[in-house]
Amino acid sequence: MRGSKFFFTLLGLAILGILAVIFFADDPNKRGVTPQQVVGSAPPLPPPAPAPAPPPPDARRVPPSFDVVRISRNCAAVFAGRALAGAVVVVKTGARELGRVTADTRGEWVLVPDLPLEKGNQEFTLESQFPGQEVVRAEASVVAVVPECDPNASGEQAIAVLTPLKGASRLLQGPVAGPLDPARKGLSLDSIEYDQDGNLILSGRAQPGATVQVYLNNAPIGVATADSNGKWVLRPTERVEPGIYSMRVDQVEQAGGRVASRLEMPFQRASPEDIKLSDGSVVVQPGNSLWRIARRVYGDGPKYTEIYEANRSQIKDPDLIYPGQIFAVPPGASGSSGAAPKPKQ
Repeated sequence: MRGSKFFFTLLGLAILGILAVIFFADDPNKRGVTPQQVVGSAPPLPPPAPAPAPPPPDARRVPPSFDVVRISRNCAAVFAGRALAGAVVVVKTGARELGRVTADTRGEWVLVPDLPLEKGNQEFTLESQFPGQEVVRAEASVVAVVPECDPNASGEQAIAVLTPLKGASRLLQGPVAGPLDPARKGLSLDSIEYDQDGNLILSGRAQPGATVQVYLNNAPIGVATADSNGKWVLRPTERVEPGIYSMRVDQVEQAGGRVASRLEMPFQRASPEDIKLSDGSVVVQPGNSLWRIARRVYGDGPKYTEIYEANRSQIKDPDLIYPGQIFAVPPGASGSSGAAPKPKQ
């Protein structure tokens, strides 16, 4: 009798063991393993990536900027610059919209207008906008002298200057951006300007990293360092009284302090009452002549007499104009009056 009970007890335990194996084999979670550990089971899907956060309100007020302007005589034009990624950028001339484009993920934009630009003096403005947000305008515009469009012509002869609300202008395209005299080792004085307070601003090019020293009548007025692109800008620390001076620009070698190259030219510091940074005036730049100014402004060199007549008090000899002088430029010049001898071109 005892043997029978013992036999049935063993049989019952065996049956329970078999049922337990089947039970845990069907449900891996009950065996202390995860579904991923079961052969043939699919891994869980990764959680969805969070949507990119919109830029903060302050970032949306970052103004766009011009970096490149190229205007060719064959009617092609290219504008490029930076803006906040995803912003719609619009380039205008006056009230006319030249085109619009969306800044890419790196904040860069490029616009090639469909229509050729109109001949003459033009100001290009820039603005950007996010959908539903306010328009943000650039802090600098581009003033350009656009040549007459000729589809068969080649080369870039337009003049384009980046003009900020404050600070020095920067030449983006123009004759002075071409190759420099090798004897000068890259040294140039490209622009003489006055800010809205009448303070003098000089800018040019030199060897990257070079020290540039400027003198008036052999007296130093300031030192600048050319950046990695060879651009230098100088705001004289010493007050420069109105008058005619001899200007000297020296490029100094980094090692030894030797003068590597030098520029010398006459310079006239305008009187504060003559400094008017509004339309209808021009600051004489290095290398300018009345003929070249008239050709740039009016598209016709012989119309230099219009400028001569409007500035007789400053111009004693049409061949003797000085960088830094400010001339009034009459609008709508009618042509040469023959009142002044023809200056050198």
